[in-house]
Parts: sequence; structure tokens; C-alpha cells
Amino acid sequence: MMSAVRPGQHFADVLMFGDRQRTHRATAQGKTVLDLYDPAAFEILLDHPIIVRALYRITAERLRGALAMLDDVRGLSREAHLAKVLLHMHKSASGKAIACVQEDLAGLLGVSTMTVAKSLRLLREQGLIETGYRQVTVLDPARLRSWLSAQE
Repeated sequence: MMSAVRPGQHFADVLMFGDRQRTHRATAQGKTVLDLYDPAAFEILLDHPIIVRALYRITAERLRGALAMLDDVRGLSREAHLAKVLLHMHKSASGKAIACVQEDLAGLLGVSTMTVAKSLRLLREQGLIETGYRQVTVLDPARLRSWLSAQE
């Protein structure tokens, strides 16, 4: 799992430039509507400065996120990195349980499922999260943020 695409967002736009192959796949959760642009239609959209400006902002935000993720991989413990990801996912889940499996978290973090299991256990023992079948619940986001700040 590389990222979650939320309503109104787009993905795979890099395929519109040059002869590129898909390197990732997407899986929909819940009701989903997709619009597909072919390269010729995409080129027409790029004639509109407001669209180019919006795409540039999105690209800059994605780059910022990728650089932040790289900093986290290099500078945080596995548990702290997982906690940071869970806080982000918690926010996206609107405070509900985060639907995920250890394999998804491992892929997102670039670690083994064994490492994720150990990190989840540590966070659970600290009383910061609760795990269940195919889900993780952040019990107290403020407390988890405070724990994370102490780790950074």
C-alpha cells in the first residue's frame, strides 16, 4: 500500500507523460466512481492554466509528502514511524477504526509483517492503540501524538 486516494483526488496521471507502464494497482473500498482520461484528452486539459496550476499544487504536495516519508524512514524508530502513519490514517478515517491488515502496513512502511506486528504490540502495550480483526483503533489521538513527540 502506497497511499489512500480520497474522494475528489486523482492518481496515475504520470502515465500520461511518455510511454510509461503502471507500477501500482488501485483497490476501491466502498462506492467508487472513476473518470478515465486518455492522453489526448489530458493534453487538452493542459491548455488551461488553472488546471495546470492545480496539478502543480497537487504534485508539489505529493513531493512534500514523499520527502517527509523519506525523513521518517531515515530518522524515526519503526514504532514511531508506524504511530505517525496510524495518526494520519486515523484522521482520514474520521476517527473510526482504521481498516487495514498488517501486510498493508508493512508495505506502506517498507518493513516486514513481523516488524509491524512487533511495533503494533509495543503501541498496544503502551495503551495507545487497540487491534482487532483487519483493523486498528487509535484510542486517544492526543496521547499518541504526545508519545510520538517524545520519540522524535
